[in-house]
Order: sequence, then C-alpha cells, then structure tokens
Amino acid sequence: MRTSTLLLAICLVYAVKSQTTGPPAKESKKQDPTILCGKNTHKIVNIGANTVSVFKTQRHTRRCTIIYKLAGSCTASILTCGAFYLPNKDEFKCRRGDRMYVKAAGGQPRSYCEKNKPTKSFPAISPGKLKVTISIHPSKMYPSKGA
Repeated sequence: MRTSTLLLAICLVYAVKSQTTGPPAKESKKQDPTILCGKNTHKIVNIGANTVSVFKTQRHTRRCTIIYKLAGSCTASILTCGAFYLPNKDEFKCRRGDRMYVKAAGGQPRSYCEKNKPTKSFPAISPGKLKVTISIHPSKMYPSKGA
C-alpha cells in the first residue's frame, strides 16, 4: 500500500461526551459542535447534557487547543478517541514527536501518543473544564500526515 494513500486515510477523531447525574433535560435540539483545527487553533466549547463534540486536525495543523466547559447540570465530561495516529519516538513519555495533552480540572496534564489514547474502557474524565492540546511537528518521513 502506498504511504501517501495510507496517510490520507488516517484521521484523528475525538469525541467528548458530557455526563449528568439526573435525567436529561428537555432542551432545544442543538447541533453538536464539530471543530476543524487550522494551523494554530484555540477554541472554547460549552458542552451540555448528551453533547458529542468531534474535532479533527488537518495536514497543516501544528497546534490545536480546545477547552471544553460544562454547561447546565453536567457533573463531568468524558473524552474518548476514535482513530488515532500521533507518531512519537518516545512511546512512554511522548517527548519526541507528535502528542496530545489532556488536562482535567485540578489535575496534571497527561500526554498521549502512538497507540496510547483515551478509550471507552479508560477515558479521560474531568469534573470541570477539560483542556485538550494537540501538538504536531512536520516530518520528512510522513509529509502528508494529519487528520
């Protein structure tokens, strides 16, 4: 399989869901936020009950920061990742290459790269704001990489 075809097929999709303790409130149907990261993007997104937010990076994305704030009666936000490709030469601490940082309210930032990502079994959970930062470095090995 050609490398360029493989790289074009890879995409980063992240979903953040909010969680409530009571029954969902009857709200008007809002469109779930979808964020497409540019070269340097910084967005603040308010999420409510049963909101699913998707964000994607592009080939020219270098840094994308999204802050998810809870709205309404939400008590926590949950971050899980779908397709995930962030090549890094340091798999354990994610210091040499592309990485994703997730910072929950009141906690230390956690870095993710390679195959290490928040999954449905082990999601990133925050009782307040959730800050997600993607840092992508251009490389000669994968010039067309991105989401």
